[in-house]
Amino acid sequence: MSRSTSLPVLLVVFALITGGCSNVDDPVAPAASSGSETGTVHITPEPEDLAAAWTLTGPGGYTRSGSGAEILAELTPGEYSVTWVPLRGYQTPDAEQQILSGDSLVTFTGAYTLHATADDAIASFRAAYAARKLDAYGSLLSQEFFWIPTAPAEPWPYVTEMAVADQMFNGLAGNNSYVISHISFDQLEPQGLWQPTPPNDPNFGACSDSRLRYYMVDIKFFISGRDLILRVQGGANFYVFPVSTGEVTFYEILGISDMTLGGYAVRAKAAGNEMDLGKATENMTWSSVKALFH
Repeated sequence: MSRSTSLPVLLVVFALITGGCSNVDDPVAPAASSGSETGTVHITPEPEDLAAAWTLTGPGGYTRSGSGAEILAELTPGEYSVTWVPLRGYQTPDAEQQILSGDSLVTFTGAYTLHATADDAIASFRAAYAARKLDAYGSLLSQEFFWIPTAPAEPWPYVTEMAVADQMFNGLAGNNSYVISHISFDQLEPQGLWQPTPPNDPNFGACSDSRLRYYMVDIKFFISGRDLILRVQGGANFYVFPVSTGEVTFYEILGISDMTLGGYAVRAKAAGNEMDLGKATENMTWSSVKALFH
């Protein structure tokens, strides 16, 4: 695919596809008191041959990082939590907490789901965006990703998109000192089927294997400390692209062309949605909301 803008450097560090092993520099589990029993934690990503990276934390400041399946013995009883590192081409499992008792075994299973279809990638996009998970969001986007804003703004590449998402997802102040407290992704509804991107498409027509689908969106951005919701409604074209590693094929999001509609400040009257009641709602384009954090 030809573009004048140089391809951005990937900001998200994806999990390395290597054999399972732990970081030898990690601290060992805190010693159990004399006479007390210890327990065992079994960490296993799925599929079994997937060397996905993880981090385990526990009592007394215990932290251990590794990849692939591993059994950790002689651990102090208490609450343990595992977080899974995003892996390119897969939906990231949620973090999990469990209580380890003395002389017991707990198992943390991280089920990574391959984005085997374009719909899989879009579903993960919605989930990561609503949960404001920056690493998971970044792992969904192609390094050749472009955001195509409403006119007259110019398209921006992956690097810029991730910088904007960082501010939006991590509670960093944008223009007008706006800080997003949470995002409600109420609608991402496909209109029609996936189609090959037409050669005359001004955005990704040169990418012969890409596919295009039009979606209707409804997104609410809640502004922290203010009686305000920024609401995005309208359409957007989503472009996806298949990536083959030789072992698996998955889909990444190649670009999004914003066609949402703006408007003026109104009073929210959405029946049954308590989050809207009593809040001023400003209708904006998706690009206008992003521009506040650009």
